[in-house]
Amino acid sequence: MFAAALATPTGAALTHAAPRVIVISIDGLRPDAISPETTPALAMLRDGGLWAAEAINDLPSVTLPNHTSMLTGLPTSVHGMIANTTVPGFVRFPTILSTARAAGLRAGFFASKTKMRYLAPPSEIDVSKIESNLDLLVDAMIEALQGNSPDVLFLHLREPDSTGHAKGWLSPEYLDAVAWSDGQVARVVETLGDSLTRADAARPTYVLITADHGGVSLNHFENVPENRRIPWILAGPGVIGGRIDRPVTTLDTAPTVLALLGLTADRPLEGCALGPGSGAALTARRPDPGASRRSATTATNLQSSARADSAAAPCESTDSVPLVGGPCALIGLAVPAGLLLVRSRLDRIRAR
Repeated sequence: MFAAALATPTGAALTHAAPRVIVISIDGLRPDAISPETTPALAMLRDGGLWAAEAINDLPSVTLPNHTSMLTGLPTSVHGMIANTTVPGFVRFPTILSTARAAGLRAGFFASKTKMRYLAPPSEIDVSKIESNLDLLVDAMIEALQGNSPDVLFLHLREPDSTGHAKGWLSPEYLDAVAWSDGQVARVVETLGDSLTRADAARPTYVLITADHGGVSLNHFENVPENRRIPWILAGPGVIGGRIDRPVTTLDTAPTVLALLGLTADRPLEGCALGPGSGAALTARRPDPGASRRSATTATNLQSSARADSAAAPCESTDSVPLVGGPCALIGLAVPAGLLLVRSRLDRIRAR
């Protein structure tokens, strides 16, 4: 099932049917915990999709601030959420969900930590559930996908973060929790059927996998690479498969989702949109090059100054630029990854 979608040839015609976009955030997932043996679903999405070799989060390196950055496309210095506890009220800036709703689309929100309610004002969400039991949470998500499905959905899985705090990141228990969340991702992917595997499906669907932070020892609070690095994987019809060698940040998630939906934000966003659009190339803007903090953060903490210079390049222009064949998609893009998909992987997914 996966092979047909993720091996869509570069330049293949894309359907004009309304797309659906699913963002799955796996709390506390380090990218080096993904492997074909332990996380077959995530590995298949990565190997057949567009993925970042060095994606980094925002500061502070904790859950609620980074999910706010992820869904708004704005850094913490702009949206102002730096607390990591349940807070009164709701996010003050448009999110990918509220922007979609304002455009007449439907939005779904499924999260496994109570504090995530901050990102889901009831008036801006059509279908929602907050549930710590991941089986029940994903059951609700699958039910939404099978009915009158929202056009954009967000799913937050609390593991492996909870286990990382208790047993340590990359401990055997942590890796078991990663495998458990991989099984939940597999349930969602199998529900999608040919919508993830065919460019001409009635409802082409894109899946974006990411996280809020990594972790080391028993926490993720310090400004170190093990805490800052996160996975960033985009899979779906027409996606140009391969590795992005330039740094990607959590701020790239919102513009990517909006572009896939054919929408634009009502205020400038800092990130790049990466991947194909529905019937047209995506575009990316960097409206105010002086406003971006990402290069400085990257240079100081994670990459050399030369790497930081390359990170700033893709969105340098204030004009819109095509991403399919353009700088955001292809700067540092490696040869597309081969799809070494074997039946045993799918069998392991179904056995979870």
